[in-house]
Amino acid sequence: MTLYSLSMATCPTRCLLAPGAVSVRNSLAAGTPVFVSYNAGINLYVGNHHDLEQTLGRRGGYEWGELFRDPYTSGAKKPAAMNRFFVGLAIDEWLEHPGAMFVTLGKKILLVFSGAEPKRNFPIYPLRESSWVLSALLWEFDIGGFTLFAFPAGLFIPLAALGFWSVRRGDIDTRVSRERASLVGWVAILHVIGMLVFFPTARYRLPALILLLPFAAALIVAVFERLGRGTSPGGSMQARFGAGTFLVCLLFVLANPIASNVFRHPVKDRAEHHFFNARWAEERIRLHREVFREAYMLAQVDEAMRIEPEYPEPVQLLAVYYVARDIDRSLVYFSRLNELVPNDQTVLEQIRAAIAIRDQQQR
Repeated sequence: MTLYSLSMATCPTRCLLAPGAVSVRNSLAAGTPVFVSYNAGINLYVGNHHDLEQTLGRRGGYEWGELFRDPYTSGAKKPAAMNRFFVGLAIDEWLEHPGAMFVTLGKKILLVFSGAEPKRNFPIYPLRESSWVLSALLWEFDIGGFTLFAFPAGLFIPLAALGFWSVRRGDIDTRVSRERASLVGWVAILHVIGMLVFFPTARYRLPALILLLPFAAALIVAVFERLGRGTSPGGSMQARFGAGTFLVCLLFVLANPIASNVFRHPVKDRAEHHFFNARWAEERIRLHREVFREAYMLAQVDEAMRIEPEYPEPVQLLAVYYVARDIDRSLVYFSRLNELVPNDQTVLEQIRAAIAIRDQQQR
């Protein structure tokens, strides 16, 4: 048996090692059989909704918690039952809104090709202010909030697509057969197809971009080699070059001014960024007694609330923070939080606990 045959024969086993270990660990922790995790149902529903903005645009915290009210009220309280509940909702979306669901699928495909990094759970671009490396490697050129070019994906995706297409057509010389040279490209495409079942984000599509990196590099090398030789291409090569240039231009427009502007949340992202800064400072104060960070924390919370007054998480942070420092001020923030998220049982319990602390202090 050759090394290649042995590698192919053991491939399924090697591919199952990582998810198998995760499955065993999660099954032991949950006390019930778990294939990998029970978040497939909620992620399937998030990415398969007739109003994709309503689900995919939700932030962690109260917005995310609203999704779990329906399964709880329907009696689905265990992880497996909640998983089945959300899978059922996703199937119902396709049955009840087939036309809108194909629009949702089109939006997800655009997000895959987006030059701007599709966020999930936290905004990426505001982090540039804390790192000159990230500022150099991740940026956008926009006019009035409309993105015209996003680096690096806005440049990389068209080059990688043309590189893969050129390898498949034999326009780029490879040391192995076209089939073997393009194998990682097909793996990347399969990864994207699997991602589209759920939803695309920057971190989900990153493995596909890494797999496509050699094709972008091969295209750049091939172009410079031909320019260095200074030979004029023949008629067939001119036609291929023209088709390739058209494809790059088409994908460039698709990735940048079209796909990069599908979902834009500049106000929410800036507010969320300041809130995360404040939460980090609060954790340093609470866990490491770094009280000198209080001024920074308060400034970040104030900025988050100024940008987005209806954002409940900064208000909650201040309400909890002042419980042990200024109970009256804490209750003011709890009152505001109750206005933003009315009838939330956790908030109501926190308010009752804060009132009890105030009454005890007044005795």
